[in-house]
Amino acid sequence: MKKIILILIILSTNKLTFGQWNQSDFVPTGGLYEVDFPSENAAYIVGDLGLVYKSTDEGATWSQIYDFGPFTSPSNLKFLNADTGFVNIYGNHQRTFDGGVSWAQFGTFPKLKIFQNNLFTSYTSNDTTYISKSIDLGNSWTILFQNYQVGNQPYILSVVDNSNTYFINPNELDRVYKTTDGFLYTDTILITTGDLVLQEQFDFKDLQNGYHYGSWGSLSNPTRTWNTGTFYFPIDLDGFGVLPVLDLDFNTSKLYASSLYGKIFYSINNGQNWTEQTTPISDPIHSISFLNDNKGIAISGNTVIYTNNGGIVGVSEINDLTSFASIYPNPTVDILTIQNNSTKPIRFTLYNSLGELFIDKTLSNETNTINISTFANGVYFYNLILENNNTQSGKIIKQ
Repeated sequence: MKKIILILIILSTNKLTFGQWNQSDFVPTGGLYEVDFPSENAAYIVGDLGLVYKSTDEGATWSQIYDFGPFTSPSNLKFLNADTGFVNIYGNHQRTFDGGVSWAQFGTFPKLKIFQNNLFTSYTSNDTTYISKSIDLGNSWTILFQNYQVGNQPYILSVVDNSNTYFINPNELDRVYKTTDGFLYTDTILITTGDLVLQEQFDFKDLQNGYHYGSWGSLSNPTRTWNTGTFYFPIDLDGFGVLPVLDLDFNTSKLYASSLYGKIFYSINNGQNWTEQTTPISDPIHSISFLNDNKGIAISGNTVIYTNNGGIVGVSEINDLTSFASIYPNPTVDILTIQNNSTKPIRFTLYNSLGELFIDKTLSNETNTINISTFANGVYFYNLILENNNTQSGKIIKQ
């Protein structure tokens, strides 16, 4: 009888997640900055004192392979495969063709974006900002786009493929620029939800879903778009909208995010809903990289954690998109009814198309009604959030 009860308890739990992130015994010299995991037998980390580390066993053990010097801060670590990689040393980009054993400078620019074997970058010279492309791993460059503006800064690029690129001008945060033909022409996308708060990273997963993230502290304001860039709404990892998105990984069928307090989340629907995983650490996770759906590595301070099964073990998740509530009618003229199909209170938030919060309340009844008759006609965006951070999102049309 006890076994039957235990089974019923397990089956009735919505979204149980037991993380299988293992902590490496590796102790680096100083802190760790970034990780990249390009191959079964090669993963790389850069850290304090200009040190480069390599793992050949999927993150379990590490060895130092290169030293750029104690007064360098390596960043923008990117590998195409086990042998060919790039890193930024104070604006001077270095590359390796032998798995990090030797490095040589090949250009001076802030950051690289890579699609297949093509390199893209943006830099500024004499108030003119350029976007350039290399098809030979940095030996030669072709200018794709240039623009003069007093006080210009390098643009923040998101390269979807060789034809489609989105980019942000840090001096024009009310818009995003886009090309669909390899920079023969560029389009301006005006953002309807207000100016962006500039973040460190900007990445489109595909032509629809984009993410602006990577900043810390008071500068943190991670947002995402799912309509090619005309509006941006917060990336809400925990259901309360307070956690920064320190890093995202796009290399698997899921979307992985790292944050403070040793937290790793994943989404199966492009960031609409997030599931938290369990890790053995509690410090901020700066960088996360997956080789495939199963194998991933993350770093926090001077600690490395790794997984061989996507961070999941034991009882797998019950469908993240389980419908725990329904909302109707939609469209509506005045009254919204929210049916709570769970046994727990639901937090309900409603935003207009400018990202302004109109409603934030807890719904404790099985059937709840909300009067929006005084709201202006238009499209509104809602979140329904359970205590365990399971979230349903959608839009309501007010007529």
